[in-house]
This record gives sequence, C-alpha cells and structure tokens, in this order.
Amino acid sequence: METVNSVETTTPELSVKEKYIQDMIAMFKQRLGNDLSTTFMTSSCAPAYGWSREEYAIMPEVASRMRAEGYTITSAVNHGVTDWTILNK
Repeated sequence: METVNSVETTTPELSVKEKYIQDMIAMFKQRLGNDLSTTFMTSSCAPAYGWSREEYAIMPEVASRMRAEGYTITSAVNHGVTDWTILNK
C-alpha cells in the first residue's frame, strides 16, 4: 500500500493465472526474437506423461492474446498432443 498526497492507494497484484499468462507470452516473444516462428506442444494427458496441466489449460488464452497483438498462431491436435505454431509479426 502506498500513500500519495495523504491518500492510501493499493496497487492491484496480478492473480497467479494472469502472471502465468504474461510469463508465457513473454517467453514466446523471447523465443521468437528475429526468427520467423517457434513451436510449442501441450497435451491433454497432463500430467500423467510429464506434460504441464497449467500450460495445457492456459495456452488457448495465451494464443488469443497474442493473436490480438498481431501474431499468427495455429494449432493441430495429433494423438492427444496439441502442436502450437507461433509466427512472428
């Protein structure tokens, strides 16, 4: 909590989900760099085979937000694994 001109203000903290989404978007932007594209895989079999349940649940929201920023994102499901391809702007 901060005091500004004798008025206390609160800075809203990000929820765990929101922070995870923002961290994933930052990771993809870093992975893209000057490259044309990057790929990422998630699976509905999480975590039975070592896949992240959080990544599987959050990736559609990440893709939606990145599309809104101008990135092209495609996905295809094969044998329970979702292959995501992210193309640079």
